[in-house]
Amino acid sequence: MSNDKLQKWALIAEIIGGLAIVISLVFVGFEIRHSAEETRQAAKITRAATSLQLKQDWVELNLTAASSPELAKVQAKWGMEGYESLSQDEKVLFIAYNRATWHIQSNAYYQYRLGLLEQEQWDAVVRDVNGMTHPKYKSVFWVIWDEWQHML
Repeated sequence: MSNDKLQKWALIAEIIGGLAIVISLVFVGFEIRHSAEETRQAAKITRAATSLQLKQDWVELNLTAASSPELAKVQAKWGMEGYESLSQDEKVLFIAYNRATWHIQSNAYYQYRLGLLEQEQWDAVVRDVNGMTHPKYKSVFWVIWDEWQHML
């Protein structure tokens, strides 16, 4: 083979190599875009599942309260006569229900901090909590907490 033919083949090989690199980069670009879209979709699914679980937790808690005449009586007695008027068994029921509420709220806050709850969803949790908590409830929180720690 002559030197000219070798140079032509080298030039052709160089062009083919350059095209292969460009094609590879385009392919990698498409793959990165596809991967980013899959990641966004997975994040949306995770946020939706988190939101659904939070709603289910609240519904379950509310159904428990709504279907328990005993809990309703305890809540009413507490509201009218105060925490100290509750018997030991009533305090256990009252504390258990409120602890479940606190756990849901705490979990919602943790999910919000991780970015799994949107701002609007977190704002709704805050509104629910503020609606459930009036000054009388807030003042008894630490009394309940202290008693619960001694019951464990």
